[in-house]
Order: sequence, then C-alpha cells, then structure tokens
Amino acid sequence: MTVLLSVLRIIGLVLLILLGIILFLLLLILFMPIVYWIRGEKQEEIKAEAKVRWLFGLLRVSFVYPDPGQLQVKVLCFTVYDSTPKEPDGAGSDESAKEAVSPIGSHERTENNDTAVNTGRTDVTENADVTGNADDNISADDNESAEENRKAQEHAEAWREVEARLRGEKPESKFDKIRYTIRSTCDKIKDTWENISYYKEVLTDNETRQLLDHALLRVGKILKSIRPRKLEGNLLFGTGSPDTTGYVLGVYGMLSPFVGNSFLLTPDFEDKVLEGRIYIAGHIMLVKILWQGILLVLDKKLWHFISKVKKEKKHGK
Repeated sequence: MTVLLSVLRIIGLVLLILLGIILFLLLLILFMPIVYWIRGEKQEEIKAEAKVRWLFGLLRVSFVYPDPGQLQVKVLCFTVYDSTPKEPDGAGSDESAKEAVSPIGSHERTENNDTAVNTGRTDVTENADVTGNADDNISADDNESAEENRKAQEHAEAWREVEARLRGEKPESKFDKIRYTIRSTCDKIKDTWENISYYKEVLTDNETRQLLDHALLRVGKILKSIRPRKLEGNLLFGTGSPDTTGYVLGVYGMLSPFVGNSFLLTPDFEDKVLEGRIYIAGHIMLVKILWQGILLVLDKKLWHFISKVKKEKKHGK
C-alpha cells in the first residue's frame, strides 16, 4: 500500500504540473496582446510597411511594399513563410550567355533550322492527304454513332408507350405536360412566398430586434478593443471635385474628436491628389474578443432565433 500510494502521489503531482503548464499557456495566449503597427508614405510612389508581434516576439509577421512586396512569417528563429522571389541559378544563365556570344554555334543552328524547316514542309505536304482522309473517316463515324443513338432513344420511347398502354395508362399529351409544368411552377412560387413571409415575420419580431441590438453592441465592443491606440499622419488629398472633397472633409470633422490632433488632413479643392504619411499602432487582446463572443452565445434569444430557422427548414423539406 505504501508503494502504491507513493506511485499515485507521483502521478498526481505530474498531472498537476501538466495542468498548471496548460493553464499557464492558455492564460498567456489569451492575455498576451497581439501588437501591430503600420507605416505608409505616398510621394511619387506608395511605400508601406507593417509588422505584427505576439508572445514576446516568438511569432513575427512582416510585410513590405512596393512591388514585388515581401511577406515573412517567423516562429522563433525559423522562417515559416517567405514570399521573396528566388533568384535564378547562375549556371544556366552563364551557359546561355556563352551560346549567345559564340558566332559559330549560331551559324550552325541557323543551318540546322533551315534543313529542319525544309524537311518539315515536305512532311506536311505528304501527310496532308492522309490527315484529310482521317478527318473524313472520323466525321463519318460520328454521324453513324449519332444516328444509332437517335434510333435507340426512339426504340426506348416506343417500348415505354407500349408498356403504358398494356397497364391501361394513357400517354401524356403535350397539353398535360404544359399543365403539369404550370402547376409545379405555381406550387414553387407559393412555397417561396410562404418562406419569405415566415422569415419576414421572424425578422420583424420584437425578440429578434433585441437580439440584433445585442449583437451590434458586442461587435461594437470588439471593434473598440482592436482599434488603433496611436494614429499619426499628415495627408494632402483631393478628389478632383470640390463637392466630394467637401464631403470627405466633413466626415473628417465628425471623426476628429476620436482621431485627435496628431492626424492632420489638408484638402485640395482643385486637383486630384493624395500625398503624405501615416502611422498606425495598436494591440489586440484575444480574451476580450472571446468574452464578447461568449456573452453573445449565452443569450437565449440567439438560440430561440436558431430554433425558429431550423423549424422552417424542416417544414420546407
């Protein structure tokens, strides 16, 4: 018993240590912020750079523009993904350069190409008649196969008509087929209208409106948690039209209390222009996004809405 208790105690300690490590990693993932920053500039051409860091820099993502651009994903010291185009091998380029420089080889290649072209012309003229006959044979075979398929279909339709008459059934006329098509179309339109009216009733329900308000509240809090904490820049812009430039300036005036004084937007009411620089930085907390999602999932109105949609789907089936 003493040995068994000591073994159980060791196993329990190991399990507790593993559980503590898992809990620590989970809390680290949830509470460690994902830091990001973006820097852009537009003078003669657009230049942009973005970086993301997570878990004390263990995971790093970087992007650099202009063209061709470069996207790198690194974990610790290892590069997981790199979009940098690889340079071609030097051996093949050297050989091609030597061949291009050598005049003797080029002269021999031109003579060989001339002889190949002459022989190819004679081969084409000799094989023209053969290919023509082959095409005629293929077209004849296709016509024969199409004729056989048509006869087989007519034979099958005749047998179906005979079997229907033996069972005492009357063959459907064209008028019956048209009437059946119109009836089925009307039934589909009726079912579709009933579904539309049902979903309209569900969406206009008071409980559904409350659910929509709750979902918008949670989405707004998520967007607030991931918004940039720092915004700096100086932009000179113009759309080429004074009215649209004024609209954009009005939107900037409404958002200026949230943006702050570190971002300056200068309008140009005459020319179409976009120049300046911008810097954005912030962080994302996964625990905040997860918490807002849990609060939305725990709402009973969401499950009532899902049950109503499922009932309508079963009814439609």
